[in-house]
Order: sequence, then structure tokens, then C-alpha cells
Amino acid sequence: MAGQKVRTAGCPDLAVRDEDVLDTWFSAGLWPFVTLGWPNDSPDLSRLFPTSLLETGWDIIPFWVARMIFLSIKLTGKVPFSEVFCHSLIRDSDGRKMSKSLGNVVDPLDVIRGIELEALHDKLLTGNLAPTEVKRAAAYQKTAFPQGIPECGADALHFSLICYTTGGGDINFDVNVIHGYRRFCNKIWNAS
Repeated sequence: MAGQKVRTAGCPDLAVRDEDVLDTWFSAGLWPFVTLGWPNDSPDLSRLFPTSLLETGWDIIPFWVARMIFLSIKLTGKVPFSEVFCHSLIRDSDGRKMSKSLGNVVDPLDVIRGIELEALHDKLLTGNLAPTEVKRAAAYQKTAFPQGIPECGADALHFSLICYTTGGGDINFDVNVIHGYRRFCNKIWNAS
């Protein structure tokens, strides 16, 4: 049907489903026990499954966590973990979830050491982004970091992340805030 709706030069009229492909979330749902050797009764499976805690972002509970529970009960008869710890999401300064596929992830080492805008753009080309996403990510970088990312140091980054977590909600990661904490840490250092 897809081949009939979209006709492209050199493309066959009939699209054939690949029988050896799993849905991403389905295969991820198998993770708690397949990684330990299931369906074989391996020593790791006996010793480590089920586990006590899963730590994850709240946004993927219906996609991943629920599937792990459903598949584990169906295939092993056991709930894969007894507790789920949901953490906040790290978002960019525009409020979008940081994601490798969006190209808006900030390398902590770039915050610690600093990086020029051109080098940030170059990093986008080493990833797996589609050309349209590279263009969008480069535009975001130009807006968010017009002068690049200033050197903030490890102490300012650590302090900022601690301060960000006190609110309990998602974190809108803003390098300007971290740079402000760098100045604060510098004042503390100079006063001591």
C-alpha cells in the first residue's frame, strides 16, 4: 500500500515488511531480563532479576516502564522492579527536553572548560543528526550561545546543578545561570 501511495523513481511498487525488526519500545521493554540471559536460566538472571529499583525520567513511563512491567509479568511471571524513581528532565534554555536527536545537549566538559561557537557547530556534524536537525540545532546554538560557552569550571557547574534541583521540577539548563554561579564561587574563593 505504501508503495502505491508514494511513487519514486527506482523504488519498487511493493513495499515488503522486514520480518526481523522489533519496535524500539517493545525491544526496550525486554531489557530487564533479556540482558541477563533470558530465556535461559542464567546465574545472572537468577541473581539479579527482579531488581529493587528502576531510575528513569518521568516522560517515558508509558513507553518504557509500563512495557517492561507488562512483558516481564507475561514472559517471566515476575514484576521487574519493586520501585521506580522518577527524576526531573533536563531541558534547554528554551524548555525543550535535551536530546541527542535534537542536537541541544550540552557537554558538561564544554561548560567546565568553555568552547567557541564554531567548535559547538562542528560537534553537531559528528553526531547522527539529519541535515535539517543540524541546521535547527546550529540556529539554537547561535541564539543560546552567541559567544560560545564561557569557561565556568567544575565547581560552578556542580553548585549550579545542586541549586537547580531544589525546586523539584524539570530543569531548564541555562549556561548564563552557571556563569553567574561561577562569579559567585569566585567571590567565595577570594573571600576565603
